[in-house]
Amino acid sequence: MTLLEEIILAMNKLGGHCYYADLYEAVQEINPERIKNYKNKENWQKDIQSLIQRHSPDSKSFKGKKIFYAVEGIR
Repeated sequence: MTLLEEIILAMNKLGGHCYYADLYEAVQEINPERIKNYKNKENWQKDIQSLIQRHSPDSKSFKGKKIFYAVEGIR
């Protein structure tokens, strides 16, 4: 399963709306081994943020398929 698929699954488990801290925890529960491949936790979290931004038309980094959106808008 790709990280993007894990993010989607985690968001669905969280009801579709969540904060990053909750999302990180949910993704880690889905695949506890993934974080072991990273030298530090920050890089893993940045990869999650980056994937969400690339797949959100609300983001300046949008380049992919529209999957996510900012419920409360961009701050």
